[in-house]
Amino acid sequence: ETAVDLGPADALKAGQSRLFTYRDKDDRCILLRTAEGELKAYRQTCTHLGCAVRFNGGQLECPCHNGFFECGHGFPVQGPPTRPLSGIALDVKPDGTLWAVGDLPKPGQAKEA
Repeated sequence: ETAVDLGPADALKAGQSRLFTYRDKDDRCILLRTAEGELKAYRQTCTHLGCAVRFNGGQLECPCHNGFFECGHGFPVQGPPTRPLSGIALDVKPDGTLWAVGDLPKPGQAKEA
């Protein structure tokens, strides 16, 4: 798996987000800190028709067809999407840097051994 340095883990405050690329320049992802203070990362691609999702008011929004996803696990909560967003695994290193370290298994899917 590819690991990408996302900078200091404490750089984002609750309710903030920023974009990053993961495997290549076309693999667009979004990093966010939830209102509860958790760091989460997802591919920015809506599971409906592939529009770019954005973090807006505590949830992830797809502006193309008014789809919304919750932040905790990327589950769809409104609109046409029926599948969750693809999650990116995060790791905070001892020096306080945050790294994207791989793909999270899809909900309900066993993690590979």
